[in-house]
Amino acid sequence: MLIICPGIHSPELTEQFIQGIQERVKQDYLVLPREYLPYSAIAVSQWLGRQGLCKSESLSFISFS
Repeated sequence: MLIICPGIHSPELTEQFIQGIQERVKQDYLVLPREYLPYSAIAVSQWLGRQGLCKSESLSFISFS
């Protein structure tokens, strides 16, 4: 599972990034919502816990700002 953690930039930049990778990424992905602080490991961990992911599932992160 790919986790995209956008930074504090304009939401339009995140949308452009996602559009650019959709054809290249051959796996499921989730995008951290704006109401969660992307630079807070605790916030990201809490959000991931709410997603119902299996604890043994491999995660890859793309974080940018």
